[in-house]
Amino acid sequence: MQEKIGWKRLVSEKRWKPLVLKWRTLTELLTLITFFIAAVLVEYAIVQYAFSLGVVERNILSYALTFPGTEWTFTITISPL
Repeated sequence: MQEKIGWKRLVSEKRWKPLVLKWRTLTELLTLITFFIAAVLVEYAIVQYAFSLGVVERNILSYALTFPGTEWTFTITISPL
């Protein structure tokens, strides 16, 4: 009787499975990457069109951050366009 219980315990344990990328996962990732590339290109085209109309960009929100102990400066600029 105990042999069967021990055998069931071994059978019921889940085995480790290697990570397998399926085609569906890759196509979803490709779709997401394609969407972001298309969004960036459309945004770039809109901004270039606005510049061609004569819109002047004024950087209202601009922050300069310096890293302590170094001379490195990191500037964050939020554009209204």
